[in-house]
Amino acid sequence: MQPYQYAPAGYMRQPSDLRRRFGSKTIAALIMSIVALVFVIVSMGTTWWDLKLGFSYSGISFTETGGYNLGGSCSTVTMSGYPAQSTCSGFGSGESSLANVFHVAFILLLVGLILTILALVFLLVGVLRPRIGIAGFLCAIIGSILVLVAPIYVFAAALGAFGGALGGMASLFPGMTANANIPGFFGTGSFSITYMTVTINGDITLGGGVGWYMAFVAFALLLVAAILTLSAVRAVMPLGNYVARPMAPYGYQQPMAGQAYGPYGQPQPGYAPQPAYPQSYPPYGTPPAQPTAQPPVQPAAPAPQPSPAASTCPSCGATVSPGTVFCAICGAKVG
Repeated sequence: MQPYQYAPAGYMRQPSDLRRRFGSKTIAALIMSIVALVFVIVSMGTTWWDLKLGFSYSGISFTETGGYNLGGSCSTVTMSGYPAQSTCSGFGSGESSLANVFHVAFILLLVGLILTILALVFLLVGVLRPRIGIAGFLCAIIGSILVLVAPIYVFAAALGAFGGALGGMASLFPGMTANANIPGFFGTGSFSITYMTVTINGDITLGGGVGWYMAFVAFALLLVAAILTLSAVRAVMPLGNYVARPMAPYGYQQPMAGQAYGPYGQPQPGYAPQPAYPQSYPPYGTPPAQPTAQPPVQPAAPAPQPSPAASTCPSCGATVSPGTVFCAICGAKVG
């Protein structure tokens, strides 16, 4: 790691703890919350109670396969000698009892969906403001409970509502009566329809639909997401609220990680900032000035020293070199 870093405009940002805040626990909580949200949405759009009924009359076999969802029903009708027909529609006027059951389940899931979205938002905000993340945990817990209550309520109330729906549909036709012998939310039973002098007996099979099962899966995912959210918030709590680091002026010496700032962004005791670089140092992206070539400097020649004057012998007058004590001609002492 380089101890000094510079931003392109001559400024640099102080060390940030965002990487620690978005750790593995936070990422896991985000992923689990998104997956749970997807399961809740898919559960709201698929069938919650599958049914299959069939009977034969005058050599004609009739089979209806389909199911109820939170907004109505979809079915495929097959009659011998005729092509199959598929239809989807809302609850009819004679199915008000079933409509009430599934509408309550829809409201429970809708509120759970909203709480799941809020939990996801609070989790993201809680990374920067840990105390707000607690609200995300509470939203996930309450949302998971509502998602769990919806399929349990349908399981408990749908059977009685279905019997009321048969009676309601039969009342639309004067002189028609309908009875059903169904063991429970799951299972195979029988039904009979009498219209004037004609009686039709058939079999009916009921069971939970894809959406009903997915609601339980969504509850489990939301519960795990709530636990991960709480764990992520507890991991971020010691870091405190996130504060954006200001841009430091050019020349500021950035310390090594953990050297200048503590967990709350405060300077550590005993830390002495290093002196700044000189202002003449060029900023990032500016090429340094090229030095100007100078001619080589030749050393100056030493000044000539004056030589001492020559002397003469006082006895014979011969020339005597400087520093001579006796004359070389007559041997007399010179100096």
